[in-house]
This record gives sequence, C-alpha cells and structure tokens, in this order.
Amino acid sequence: MGHSDPKQKKLTFNADRTPRQWRTSSYTEDPLPGHNLSVDGISPIMVELRAGFESIHKRFDTLNSRLHHVSEGLDTRTKRLDGAERKISEVE
Repeated sequence: MGHSDPKQKKLTFNADRTPRQWRTSSYTEDPLPGHNLSVDGISPIMVELRAGFESIHKRFDTLNSRLHHVSEGLDTRTKRLDGAERKISEVE
C-alpha cells in the first residue's frame, strides 16, 4: 500500500459546521471511501449538489419570469373587461 500524501487535504464531517467551513478548515479524514477532494478542496458530491441547486434556481427564475408575464397579461385583460363592463352599463 502507498503512503498518504500530507499535502492532500481530506474532509472531516462535522454537523456543527457549514459547507463553507468544511471547505476552508483543515481536513483530517475521508467522509466516504473513494470520495476524494477536488483541487479546490470541495468534494465531488458537493460540486454535484451545487450544480443541481444552481439548475433548480435557474428553473425557478424562468418560471417566475413566465408567471410575472402571465400576471401582467391577466391584469391587462381584467382592465379591458372592466372598461367593457362600464361601457355596457352606460349603454343600459
């Protein structure tokens, strides 16, 4: 078996720390076998989670934009209907 590289940092799971603290503190052990850290000190699992959350965030932004557009369209139609109702009541 080979020796461990003292320069390579490894992640210690501590529930009291935030992910940012996990990234910036010194690491002492591997959380799961085979889950080595990337060059910047973030585990591949955390990188995948971050990418997933960013993708979800973009989808919510898109949906929010579409909902806002639909809402504006409904407001315009409501104003038109209100105006039409007023005209009808004036004629009656």
